[in-house]
Amino acid sequence: MIVIVDYGVGNLSSVSNMLRKAGGEVTISSDPERVLAADKLLLPGVGHFDHGMKMLNASGLRAVLDRFALELCRPVLGICLGAQIMGRGSEEGQSSGLGWLDMSCRRFVSDGSLRVPHMGWNQIVRKKTISSAGWPVG
Repeated sequence: MIVIVDYGVGNLSSVSNMLRKAGGEVTISSDPERVLAADKLLLPGVGHFDHGMKMLNASGLRAVLDRFALELCRPVLGICLGAQIMGRGSEEGQSSGLGWLDMSCRRFVSDGSLRVPHMGWNQIVRKKTISSAGWPVG
């Protein structure tokens, strides 16, 4: 079971719908017991780094997430802000991140040739499958 962590910041329904459409068994939860019972976690997020960390800390889930990732060593996928808060911090704010990854987020500097940030719908052309690229499946 994949649990999408609801800490008050994120595109929960769109992520849930996408995973279900791909055949995943998914639930959205902020309940610590359900989070710890998951096989895998998805940490979504939209918005400013400091706000995301404030909401995560206020949710009471920080220790639960640390246990899931660091003690139980189960997989966590962060999307957008969810990926950023897994690091030490961000140029975007003053808050410390979860510190699971030895990285900090920095702003893209645009030379004018690309729109930053780039948001929108784009066509994706798959050149390799995950398994043929050597990524573990399962």
